[in-house]
Amino acid sequence: MSCPRLLQQSASLCSRVCRAAVLTTRPNFTKVGLALARQQLLPFCRQGQTPREFSCTSAVNADRLFSKDHEWLLPDDAKKTATIGISDHAQEALGDIVFIELPEVGAKFAQSDSFGVVESVKAASDLYALIDGEITEVNDALSQTPELVNSDPLGAGWMIKMTIANPAQLNDLMTEDAYQDFLSETKEE
Repeated sequence: MSCPRLLQQSASLCSRVCRAAVLTTRPNFTKVGLALARQQLLPFCRQGQTPREFSCTSAVNADRLFSKDHEWLLPDDAKKTATIGISDHAQEALGDIVFIELPEVGAKFAQSDSFGVVESVKAASDLYALIDGEITEVNDALSQTPELVNSDPLGAGWMIKMTIANPAQLNDLMTEDAYQDFLSETKEE
Protein backbone atom coordinates (compact mmCIF):
# COMPACT_ATOMS: atom_id res chain seq x y z
CA MET A 1 0.00 0.00 0.00
CA SER A 2 1.30 3.48 -0.80
CA CYS A 3 1.74 6.24 1.76
CA PRO A 4 -0.90 8.55 0.20
CA ARG A 5 -3.52 5.79 0.34
CA LEU A 6 -2.69 5.05 3.97
CA LEU A 7 -2.80 8.75 4.80
CA GLN A 8 -6.27 8.92 3.27
CA GLN A 9 -7.46 5.92 5.27
CA SER A 10 -6.05 7.23 8.52
CA ALA A 11 -7.62 10.63 7.88
CA SER A 12 -11.03 9.16 8.73
CA LEU A 13 -9.63 7.90 12.04
CA CYS A 14 -8.19 11.31 12.74
CA SER A 15 -11.49 12.91 11.71
CA ARG A 16 -13.38 10.84 14.28
CA VAL A 17 -10.92 11.86 17.00
CA CYS A 18 -11.18 15.49 15.98
CA ARG A 19 -14.98 15.43 15.80
CA ALA A 20 -15.19 14.00 19.32
CA ALA A 21 -12.72 16.60 20.55
CA VAL A 22 -14.63 19.48 18.94
CA LEU A 23 -17.70 18.53 20.96
CA THR A 24 -15.84 18.96 24.26
CA THR A 25 -12.88 21.31 24.21
CA ARG A 26 -10.54 22.43 21.48
CA PRO A 27 -7.32 20.52 21.99
CA ASN A 28 -4.29 20.75 19.75
CA PHE A 29 -5.46 18.49 16.93
CA THR A 30 -2.05 18.54 15.28
CA LYS A 31 -0.41 16.57 18.10
CA VAL A 32 -3.28 14.06 18.29
CA GLY A 33 -3.43 13.63 14.52
CA LEU A 34 0.31 13.30 14.14
CA ALA A 35 0.59 10.66 16.85
CA LEU A 36 -2.26 8.60 15.37
CA ALA A 37 -0.95 8.91 11.84
CA ARG A 38 2.53 7.83 12.79
CA GLN A 39 1.22 4.87 14.79
CA GLN A 40 -0.87 3.70 11.85
CA LEU A 41 1.40 4.56 8.94
CA LEU A 42 5.02 4.10 9.85
CA PRO A 43 5.01 0.29 9.59
CA PHE A 44 3.74 0.56 6.00
CA CYS A 45 5.72 3.47 4.61
CA ARG A 46 8.97 2.84 2.86
CA GLN A 47 12.01 4.34 4.48
CA GLY A 48 12.30 8.02 3.61
CA GLN A 49 8.57 8.47 3.01
CA THR A 50 7.55 9.21 6.58
CA PRO A 51 4.74 11.76 6.71
CA ARG A 52 6.27 15.02 7.90
CA GLU A 53 3.06 16.82 8.76
CA PHE A 54 -0.40 15.58 9.59
CA SER A 55 -3.08 17.70 11.19
CA CYS A 56 -6.79 17.88 11.73
CA THR A 57 -8.76 21.07 12.00
CA SER A 58 -12.29 21.92 12.90
CA ALA A 59 -14.49 22.00 9.81
CA VAL A 60 -16.54 24.80 11.35
CA ASN A 61 -16.23 28.04 9.42
CA ALA A 62 -16.26 31.28 11.43
CA ASP A 63 -19.21 32.55 9.35
CA ARG A 64 -21.30 29.42 9.94
CA LEU A 65 -24.50 30.11 11.86
CA PHE A 66 -26.68 27.68 13.81
CA SER A 67 -30.32 27.34 14.83
CA LYS A 68 -31.88 25.95 18.00
CA ASP A 69 -33.15 23.12 15.77
CA HIS A 70 -29.51 22.08 15.23
CA GLU A 71 -29.28 23.16 11.61
CA TRP A 72 -26.47 25.27 10.21
CA LEU A 73 -26.26 27.93 7.52
CA LEU A 74 -23.13 29.12 5.77
CA PRO A 75 -23.64 32.32 3.73
CA ASP A 76 -21.46 32.97 0.71
CA ASP A 77 -19.12 35.96 0.81
CA ALA A 78 -21.66 38.26 -0.83
CA LYS A 79 -24.46 37.02 1.48
CA LYS A 80 -26.66 36.31 -1.55
CA THR A 81 -26.87 32.52 -1.16
CA ALA A 82 -26.37 30.10 1.71
CA THR A 83 -25.56 26.43 2.16
CA ILE A 84 -27.68 24.62 4.79
CA GLY A 85 -27.26 21.33 6.65
CA ILE A 86 -27.61 19.78 10.09
CA SER A 87 -25.11 20.07 12.92
CA ASP A 88 -22.81 17.38 14.19
CA HIS A 89 -24.91 17.30 17.37
CA ALA A 90 -28.05 16.60 15.31
CA GLN A 91 -26.50 13.78 13.27
CA GLU A 92 -25.16 12.16 16.44
CA ALA A 93 -28.59 12.36 18.09
CA LEU A 94 -30.27 10.87 15.01
CA GLY A 95 -27.82 8.00 14.62
CA ASP A 96 -27.25 6.28 11.28
CA ILE A 97 -29.07 8.28 8.60
CA VAL A 98 -30.76 6.06 6.02
CA PHE A 99 -32.91 8.44 3.93
CA ILE A 100 -33.13 12.15 3.17
CA GLU A 101 -36.02 13.85 1.37
CA LEU A 102 -35.05 17.21 -0.14
CA PRO A 103 -37.00 19.77 -2.23
CA GLU A 104 -36.70 20.49 -5.93
CA VAL A 105 -34.51 23.29 -7.24
CA GLY A 106 -36.67 26.38 -7.69
CA ALA A 107 -38.93 25.68 -4.70
CA LYS A 108 -39.50 28.72 -2.46
CA PHE A 109 -39.68 28.60 1.31
CA ALA A 110 -40.36 31.06 4.09
CA GLN A 111 -38.35 31.02 7.30
CA SER A 112 -39.44 28.07 9.51
CA ASP A 113 -41.17 26.20 6.65
CA SER A 114 -40.37 22.48 6.50
CA PHE A 115 -38.30 21.80 3.38
CA GLY A 116 -37.46 18.14 3.88
CA VAL A 117 -37.07 15.13 6.15
CA VAL A 118 -34.11 13.19 7.54
CA GLU A 119 -34.79 9.57 8.49
CA SER A 120 -32.46 7.50 10.62
CA VAL A 121 -32.58 4.13 12.31
CA LYS A 122 -33.80 5.94 15.45
CA ALA A 123 -36.19 8.63 14.22
CA ALA A 124 -37.39 10.94 11.49
CA SER A 125 -36.88 14.68 11.74
CA ASP A 126 -38.19 17.60 9.70
CA LEU A 127 -35.74 20.07 8.17
CA TYR A 128 -36.67 23.75 8.44
CA ALA A 129 -35.76 26.71 6.27
CA LEU A 130 -33.62 29.04 8.36
CA ILE A 131 -34.33 31.97 6.04
CA ASP A 132 -36.71 33.04 3.29
CA GLY A 133 -35.45 32.08 -0.14
CA GLU A 134 -35.45 29.88 -3.22
CA ILE A 135 -33.62 26.57 -3.55
CA THR A 136 -30.76 26.93 -6.02
CA GLU A 137 -29.06 23.57 -5.51
CA VAL A 138 -29.70 20.25 -3.78
CA ASN A 139 -26.99 17.83 -2.67
CA ASP A 140 -27.95 14.96 -5.00
CA ALA A 141 -25.20 12.76 -3.53
CA LEU A 142 -27.35 12.34 -0.41
CA SER A 143 -29.99 10.35 -2.33
CA GLN A 144 -27.45 7.56 -2.89
CA THR A 145 -25.24 8.07 0.17
CA PRO A 146 -27.24 9.67 3.01
CA GLU A 147 -24.53 8.54 5.43
CA LEU A 148 -22.46 11.51 4.21
CA VAL A 149 -24.42 13.52 6.77
CA ASN A 150 -23.05 11.26 9.52
CA SER A 151 -19.47 11.25 8.27
CA ASP A 152 -19.20 14.95 7.32
CA PRO A 153 -22.23 16.98 8.48
CA LEU A 154 -20.47 20.33 8.10
CA GLY A 155 -18.94 19.57 4.71
CA ALA A 156 -19.93 16.94 2.14
CA GLY A 157 -23.16 16.29 4.09
CA TRP A 158 -24.66 19.70 3.23
CA MET A 159 -28.28 19.50 2.10
CA ILE A 160 -29.41 22.55 0.14
CA LYS A 161 -28.27 25.89 -1.18
CA MET A 162 -30.76 28.72 -1.31
CA THR A 163 -30.95 32.43 -1.97
CA ILE A 164 -30.97 34.81 0.98
CA ALA A 165 -34.11 36.88 0.37
CA ASN A 166 -33.89 38.74 3.68
CA PRO A 167 -30.33 39.10 5.05
CA ALA A 168 -31.71 40.46 8.36
CA GLN A 169 -32.94 36.92 9.15
CA LEU A 170 -29.33 35.85 9.59
CA ASN A 171 -29.43 37.79 12.88
CA ASP A 172 -31.94 35.21 14.21
CA LEU A 173 -29.23 32.54 14.14
CA MET A 174 -26.38 31.79 16.56
CA THR A 175 -22.64 31.98 16.03
CA GLU A 176 -20.67 28.79 16.67
CA ASP A 177 -19.72 29.98 20.17
CA ALA A 178 -23.33 30.86 21.03
CA TYR A 179 -24.43 27.47 19.68
CA GLN A 180 -21.86 25.66 21.84
CA ASP A 181 -23.17 27.61 24.86
CA PHE A 182 -26.72 26.64 23.88
CA LEU A 183 -25.71 22.96 23.75
CA SER A 184 -24.04 23.23 27.16
CA GLU A 185 -27.14 24.85 28.66
CA THR A 186 -29.47 22.21 27.24
CA LYS A 187 -27.26 19.41 28.61
CA GLU A 188 -27.47 20.94 32.10
CA GLU A 189 -31.29 21.06 32.08
